[in-house]
Amino acid sequence: MAPLLVYRSLREASDWMLNFYSELVTLGHENVSPSGPLLIVACHHNEAVDIGALAVTIPHGRVVRFWAKASLFRIPLIGNILTSSGALPVHRKRKVNDGDNNSVHVYDSLFGETVASLGLGEVIGVFPEGTSYTHPHIPPLRPGAARVALEFSSWQAGQSHNASKSEGHFSEQQLKIVPVGIVYNEKMQFRSRVCVRYGKPIGFHAFARQYSTGTDEDRREAINALTHEIHENLTRLTVNAPNWDVYHAAHIARDIAYEGRGRIPLEDYTSITQRFVSALQDYNPHTIRQVAILLKYHALLHHTNITHSSLSSLYPSTPTSSTLPSQGHLLKSILTQLAKTFLHPRFWFFIPPFLLHLPGYLIGNLGAKYIVDSTEDETQAGTIAICGGITYGITASFTAWNLYDLALGYLNSPLVPSHLIGSPLAWLWRRPLYHFGLAVSIYVFTLVVFRWHNWLIDGMSCYSDITCQR
Repeated sequence: MAPLLVYRSLREASDWMLNFYSELVTLGHENVSPSGPLLIVACHHNEAVDIGALAVTIPHGRVVRFWAKASLFRIPLIGNILTSSGALPVHRKRKVNDGDNNSVHVYDSLFGETVASLGLGEVIGVFPEGTSYTHPHIPPLRPGAARVALEFSSWQAGQSHNASKSEGHFSEQQLKIVPVGIVYNEKMQFRSRVCVRYGKPIGFHAFARQYSTGTDEDRREAINALTHEIHENLTRLTVNAPNWDVYHAAHIARDIAYEGRGRIPLEDYTSITQRFVSALQDYNPHTIRQVAILLKYHALLHHTNITHSSLSSLYPSTPTSSTLPSQGHLLKSILTQLAKTFLHPRFWFFIPPFLLHLPGYLIGNLGAKYIVDSTEDETQAGTIAICGGITYGITASFTAWNLYDLALGYLNSPLVPSHLIGSPLAWLWRRPLYHFGLAVSIYVFTLVVFRWHNWLIDGMSCYSDITCQR
């Protein structure tokens, strides 16, 4: 019960953390069974956020036991949390002596525990890339996920054979391998969007037969073939380009093509973006020229920190092919936008929640800048979400506490009935009610201001969702 309690607490915390994003869409519910052994193999673009996304979105509320780096278990508090939540440590592949002068791989214990968990009908979550990353495509996968699936299938066949020999009964639940694509349209952008798509289960019975009945070479071939199959499935569920040039050019081309059409539904975001990638990745003179032009435009937007939709709004409403905006028109457009922003009542209505969130913005960005490697976008994204969220929670709680005390002082602390004032029972009456009222006030205040802030951010957002990347 204790591990389940810790896991549920972490899942609630993950649900709160994912409010960093404005929209979280889950697709493919029908591909996840409500019971039975399940191996989740997911892409890993956003470190701790990916774990939270899977824990929150997995259909039927199933509990996922994740593989985690063994080094994390050596950190006192984090290690205790991981152990209590049912995580399994993954060591670097090396050989150790088992005490009888026999050399064994430390992976064996991991696979043994994983197979045992699957035998109980549990869910195992694996990121087969081995680590979180920021690349334009899914990199080569490590064979651990494929091997554990084949090991379980082989173990299951052995259990069934032993049961038949002893005329016993063995309940055989087929393992399902479900690939999951987690696609962020901009993982570091506050109030951007996330799509979690559970793909169709991967068929691997032919590989399992080869693994359980073949030679060592056959077993290696079966592991490699299944790893390749997992890679192909993850590629179909995500956006993949051969290099960053094509990746950025495709995103800019998509933004231009979809200008004025509103948000791209998350259900279609991956397929639409991938079509632009496919159109530009064929290197012929025409596409090379297109990519070069689009990259120059991408560099302009990146270094000026504006979006295509914002820039295009500065042009006249009906420009001709040779028309460029004059300096006067640009100045008028800028002043008009500033007036619309600062004179609108919504701007002044936004100031109170913004001030309460400001420490979270600052601490989140400082943490991403100084605590983690500045070259790792996926680590920075998680740090901004976690540090910013914790800081906001502290700031809002402290503010709510002070407002609560001020309110009680203004109302002359009506927590004690008048006939008890001055009696020894007054203290016993006051303290429980005081703390109960304080807890409720902090919870309500924090939630209301948080939703108030996010509602205004979503309404005032100056960036277009179609400009965001994975």
